[in-house]
Amino acid sequence: MTSKQNVESMRKAGFWIRAAAYLLDSLILYIPILLIQDLIDSHYQVGQQRQLLYFITALTIWWIYTVGLNASAWQGTCGKKILKLKVVNKNGERISLLRANIRFFAEFISAVIFALGFFLAAWNKKKRALHDFIAGTFVIREPLKKTKVAILISGRGSNMQAIVNACENPDFPAEVVMVFSNKKDAAGLEFARKKNIPTAFIDHKNFLSREEFDKKMSEEIEKSGAQLICLAGFMRLLSPWFVQHWFDRLINIHPSLLPEFKGADAVGDAIKAGAKKSGCTVHFVREEMDSGPIIKQAFVKVLKDDTKETLAAKILKEEHKIYPKSLKIICKGHL
Repeated sequence: MTSKQNVESMRKAGFWIRAAAYLLDSLILYIPILLIQDLIDSHYQVGQQRQLLYFITALTIWWIYTVGLNASAWQGTCGKKILKLKVVNKNGERISLLRANIRFFAEFISAVIFALGFFLAAWNKKKRALHDFIAGTFVIREPLKKTKVAILISGRGSNMQAIVNACENPDFPAEVVMVFSNKKDAAGLEFARKKNIPTAFIDHKNFLSREEFDKKMSEEIEKSGAQLICLAGFMRLLSPWFVQHWFDRLINIHPSLLPEFKGADAVGDAIKAGAKKSGCTVHFVREEMDSGPIIKQAFVKVLKDDTKETLAAKILKEEHKIYPKSLKIICKGHL
């Protein structure tokens, strides 16, 4: 059989055989991508990570080899030789290197397209069945340890709602165990109850001092098992005792790019100062107001026709984005 006949016979092996082979290759590639995703998301204990990396490396090498093997087989060559750029057929006759490479990369791109489909399916929350099936088949996942969070509010708590919604994702590393308010009619309490989150209310007016109230509030928070506190529109200054008791476990969000425009009217101050940009800052709480270490910031442009209300609305949208992201950073220990 001549070289051309040999190549043609390989091509006539059938489209479905080729598709099945590359579907298998794509699955092999999907597994290390899936495992890398889980590794980044900290699903594994430290002791498991080295073995997992070995497994990922082995699967990736095998995938590269099988792609070369399949492409070269359809070209009528030996898989090992095409990887060494010695493009010959089974009879040892040299064939067009350009033609072989075009064929190889065409099949390679096909495999990538298949793999991309599986990869996107893994990231799609509505299609996690395939993700969980493969993860459960090839690895043993450690349960994701979630940080228990208490949220303090005084009003509707829109940032609290953003955090609660983020925590509903099974892969989010935190869970809200309490929503606390110093105001009985705070709208955010009703939202929390609808989400089956425990709530607590203590009227600060019933205490003689700020510290006395803060100690009682801290006692209620500790009963919930909370490890971290998020301030989300909690309209009270905290006592030095409370800040020290929850040191580095207490975070806040402020509607300015700290250290600029500290205080209660940060948005109004930015408008008055003619600032070209503003934004919001998530930071650890310290005794001095709005002065703790910065965790994350988001920027917004201040337009000429912006009012205090329009600028505040733009900043609030960014707050809802970066507060959950900041919480995730802290819970994963990525600071």
